[in-house]
Amino acid sequence: MKKRNVVVVVLVIALLLMGSAYALWTDSVTVNVTAQSATMDVLINYRSVSVAPTGSLPVVTDIGTPSPAVIDAANTTDAVQETITNFIPGDTVTLTYRIINDGTIDVLLTGFNISFAGTSVQDLQADTHLTWTMTGFVGGLATDTATGSGQLNAIATTVDVEASGAVIEIPAGTADYCELTLVFYINDSTGIPYSTVKETVFTVEPVFRQN
Repeated sequence: MKKRNVVVVVLVIALLLMGSAYALWTDSVTVNVTAQSATMDVLINYRSVSVAPTGSLPVVTDIGTPSPAVIDAANTTDAVQETITNFIPGDTVTLTYRIINDGTIDVLLTGFNISFAGTSVQDLQADTHLTWTMTGFVGGLATDTATGSGQLNAIATTVDVEASGAVIEIPAGTADYCELTLVFYINDSTGIPYSTVKETVFTVEPVFRQN
């Protein structure tokens, strides 16, 4: 009788041990991970225009309303559409854009695109000189600067400043920025009749990559 009781006790202990072992093998740990991807968001949040007409004729170059009509901190865009009309020899049009990095990753501004709508480039490009300047501002101080110029018909759709070894860094956040200035000019000594009015519609868009 005692022997049988011992056997029963041993079996009960063995079953308890098996249950403990099973519990050890089936226990699990749940780990909750919240992941958020970083973003690159380069925008134009300021635009200004300056027009200097020729002194030879009382004709003022018109600059069309950009799209969107208002560019400010509350209404930013990654591209701006411009319209220039009544552009005659001797006129100068200067467009200035402030480009910010509203994302969470530092970026390198490597250039910009100038895309012309339809065939409108034919009206402006043949005799128009374009000078551009890109300057980075970090902490309110000017850092890297890249410049270039040429006839508009020789300017590629994408102006690649990185190819010449110049890139503008824009840290994440909206405190730092890059200033892009485009100056369009038709030389009034080229023999072009003043009655030759140049008109065009084009889009300006920054080009960038992750730093």
